Amino acid sequence: MEVWYSLCDENDHPIAWIYPCVYDKSKYMNASLTWIPRSDLHHLSVKLEVWHQLMKISEEKFELCTGMDDEYYFCSIIKGETVSFSTYRSLSKMPFPKGNFTFNIWVYAGEQEKLSFCVNVTLIVKV
Repeated sequence: MEVWYSLCDENDHPIAWIYPCVYDKSKYMNASLTWIPRSDLHHLSVKLEVWHQLMKISEEKFELCTGMDDEYYFCSIIKGETVSFSTYRSLSKMPFPKGNFTFNIWVYAGEQEKLSFCVNVTLIVKV
């Protein structure tokens, strides 16, 4: 599996990494993101599109921070503070058929849902 990503705007640029770099269904993956937002994160939403080959297979919008009883620690982050998020997942629960997958991700902050950053991630599954 190959992973490629590109930023699709000129706003805040997150730093992301995935370890290990080699896809092995019997292993675990650690994915991390570090970001310094230019606005408070009391309201934060994410829009996600998933494509396989040339067909859109999913489009979702997630409200991560609403300003009330939020479950994520970063919902109280204010402008200029560092957000660090990591997840540790088993790759055996993530079966990918052969082909190209594209994930388009837009992150919006504030009550006016101003675009904070967006990223396009492509997975090329060869086996």
